[in-house]
Amino acid sequence: MQVFRRILLILPPGPSCRWALTQAAALAAAVQAPMTVLAFTGPHPRTGSRDQKSASPPGQCLSDLEPVLAELGVQVPIDCLEVTSRSLTAVIQTAQAGDDDLIIKPADAGCQGQPFGASADPQLLRYCPGAVCLVQPPGRLGRRILASLDFRLGFQDEAAASLNERILAIASDLALAELGELHLVHVWEAPGINLLRRWGSGLWGPGAAAEEMRYIEQVRHRHLLAMDTALAQLAKRLGSQGLAYLKPQTHLVRGSAIDEIPRLAAELATDLVIIGNRGRRGLAGLVIGNTPEAILGRLQCALLAIRPPDPRGIAVCT
Repeated sequence: MQVFRRILLILPPGPSCRWALTQAAALAAAVQAPMTVLAFTGPHPRTGSRDQKSASPPGQCLSDLEPVLAELGVQVPIDCLEVTSRSLTAVIQTAQAGDDDLIIKPADAGCQGQPFGASADPQLLRYCPGAVCLVQPPGRLGRRILASLDFRLGFQDEAAASLNERILAIASDLALAELGELHLVHVWEAPGINLLRRWGSGLWGPGAAAEEMRYIEQVRHRHLLAMDTALAQLAKRLGSQGLAYLKPQTHLVRGSAIDEIPRLAAELATDLVIIGNRGRRGLAGLVIGNTPEAILGRLQCALLAIRPPDPRGIAVCT
């Protein structure tokens, strides 16, 4: 299956972010998806919708991009859309109007001249209904990928299951296209350990430590079986030969995802972290939070956040 239908690259003005075009074009070629480069041509806020702006070369944008694309040897359709709007909501609506299901943008800390000002990345992660890839220099995406899977054991969570399936598909396709390494990580916790400790200190005394270790091992084993199931799904998708060629490495880590994913990404020197994105808003976002937002500032590589289908459609951000 095609993992992305169409890609929209948000390219800030000026030469300081041209590396983002190289990364985005290579990604578009890897997944065989056409791409539109969204270039900002003026400071005055106006609509960015495609029905009022031409997508074939209206100015300097495409002529500036052609030498870069020729050097990369990209074989997928890439066009240019010049807009003046600096509204993040307008950009998200532009993506939906053009059937773009992946937005690529240089991370706020990655280059100067960002069109939306500071702190746009968390808003994009929270409100964009499709996938968001926030890239950082240098290098290509896909040479070494860390894909984070979330197993909701004990719950019938179809959204989490579909996210895992999509993450596996995207990560494996990119790794194969770039002849790269694929690492699968699942960060797990033993939620009953504190209760067990309080209970054990009052009832079991010296035997509490052994009971605690048995409980932790039982929980770890359940998560290990879930990872094995994910590998079986990947083998079904790729075939046994494809899986043997890719040789994905698995990491089962106990702790907090906010801490452990950036640590492992740095340890492995990954160039791309792929993670599910629930995009929680309001009270849920305040209390539970969103892992992609929490880890973004702690990564030294690109982040690809994958969303499940949003039945509410476009959300409005200001």
